[in-house]
Amino acid sequence: MEAYRKVIVLENTQLTSDMYEMKVELADLPQPGQFYMLRAWAGVPYLPRPFSVCDADGKSLSFLYQKTGKGTEIMAQMRSGDHIDILGPLGKGYPLKEGNVAIIGGGVGIAPLLYLAKNLEGPVDVYLGFKQEAFFIERFKPHVRQIFISTENGSWGHKGFVTELLTDSYDAAYACGNMLMMKAVKDKIDGLLYLSLESHMACGIGACLGCVQKTAQGQLCVCKDGPVFESREVLFDDY
Repeated sequence: MEAYRKVIVLENTQLTSDMYEMKVELADLPQPGQFYMLRAWAGVPYLPRPFSVCDADGKSLSFLYQKTGKGTEIMAQMRSGDHIDILGPLGKGYPLKEGNVAIIGGGVGIAPLLYLAKNLEGPVDVYLGFKQEAFFIERFKPHVRQIFISTENGSWGHKGFVTELLTDSYDAAYACGNMLMMKAVKDKIDGLLYLSLESHMACGIGACLGCVQKTAQGQLCVCKDGPVFESREVLFDDY
């Protein structure tokens, strides 16, 4: 079984009141949509945290995260030169399709989409939804054709949900966000759609069964069998 590696934090940048981007020194080139388990503590909290790859350049990886609890509070305090334990890459990434493509993200669900946009060929439209504070807009601009933005408070772009802007006019679409958002995207897109699901994880390798998702093939682990699934596989019975 793959072991954790201790890597150096290169940057840890605060983007908004609660969003951060951490860059670490690691030469991996994972697939867009894959994730890593990160751990910067001993004892409480006991479990590592899963984070999708936000960007990779062959020398470093970056992770987008939201400060929401003890683990991410510890991460937010880290500085350049600190060390963090990392396991990965894990899971299955996005299949890269050609043609007219849309990528859709909400809040911290934007995390895997920048790296995805950089790896797609052909015209790409990106749909980004936020509650209040928008971020990462400039980072997407060199890699996409159009950017559609929504904020729930109306401070930037469309007031409401980003799925209200989405049209079913693409050869393929990719999305990442909470389950309610993923269900809304699936309701709008009838064609080829890949969803990266968010879930609480303990191990990241399918051993603990802590991230089981109901699918057309039965109960599958988000960490090992995903986190990317074709939308037709995912059942949203509880949402």
